[in-house]
Amino acid sequence: MKNNTNRPFLFLKIFIILVTLFATHSYANEDEKVQLSLISDSQFVGAGSTLLLGLRAKLAPHWKTYWRSPGVAGYELKLNWEGSRNIKSTKMLWPLPRHVATQMGSVNAYEGDTVFPLLVEIMDPTQPVHALVQVDMLVCDESNCLPIMETLTLDLPAGTKVESTHAPLLHLALSKVPTLNPLDDKGKNPFLIEKVEISGIHDSPPTLQITLSKTSGSFSQHDLPELFLEMKDLLVDSPRVSLSKDQKSALYTASVYADTNRKPISLPGLVGKT
Repeated sequence: MKNNTNRPFLFLKIFIILVTLFATHSYANEDEKVQLSLISDSQFVGAGSTLLLGLRAKLAPHWKTYWRSPGVAGYELKLNWEGSRNIKSTKMLWPLPRHVATQMGSVNAYEGDTVFPLLVEIMDPTQPVHALVQVDMLVCDESNCLPIMETLTLDLPAGTKVESTHAPLLHLALSKVPTLNPLDDKGKNPFLIEKVEISGIHDSPPTLQITLSKTSGSFSQHDLPELFLEMKDLLVDSPRVSLSKDQKSALYTASVYADTNRKPISLPGLVGKT
């Protein structure tokens, strides 16, 4: 989608997934709906410029928290690193979520024991690191939601890197982070994105439409790819899917809103554009 003078700029990421430590502080909220901890793959800072940390969220049964594009409800987990020492920058990675059915519709969420990898660039590897992160997250079950705002800390002394007991858990979490361009390997993913457009010039909200086509054979209800959608500065629902009569293409549709309050939006400059 191109950025024209009088059109809003949208950046759409589509992840298509074939259905084929050393913690110094942890927190359990008073209702024990989630236990949070900050973990590291090493007991010491090491000699490199980047640390692999992780936010571990152990959710109680039937409770969930949300991906960066939550869908019809919820809000994304957010972190604030103010107060940390010897940390230059941080990047949070998002493991693949699940489509979870709720009373409002499908959401992109995490359940059970989830680790969010954190790539932390440090200023000086010869000095200790004090990581302080303020966690802002929402956890929900079928009928209740609980906002969580807690502070976690982790101290790593300077020294040669030695793997912690959390290293395997963090490496497993990294393997669950989606990679870009999953359709490059046509042998594993024998379908293509045929069309992406926004429809409904008079609708509020408008609808994002994505058509996938098989390069050979046909789709079935049992092997449809999962789509996780996000649009820059907008909210997009989890998609609904329908098959063509010949089952060689699948149409995914999702409503688009201005923000997480589901405020209606009009996008006439983008309707029909690829």
